[in-house]
Amino acid sequence: MTSAATPSAPLSGQYTPRALGISLMTSSYHAQLIFVLIKLPSDIRLGFSYAHVFVPSASVPVTLCSLTFERAATLFNLASLYFQFATSEDRSSPDGLK
Repeated sequence: MTSAATPSAPLSGQYTPRALGISLMTSSYHAQLIFVLIKLPSDIRLGFSYAHVFVPSASVPVTLCSLTFERAATLFNLASLYFQFATSEDRSSPDGLK
């Protein structure tokens, strides 16, 4: 991983400690998933439950037994968090465009 991809490098603005902690925790969890995927096969019969994001909350959660899907879901959540960080930046100044 390069220094630009580390969670502490791009998050130096006015973000709350909670948001930074969630970003660091999600990044660490993703790193642990990569480590497990190196050592074990993707289908180890360990269930992960998911709630549908774009469906009403009354829907039943789905349980899948795939570490690869869990990694993809973690990356999706991390990307959405970084998207929220990016949209909160002030792009009207030259400093905000960096």
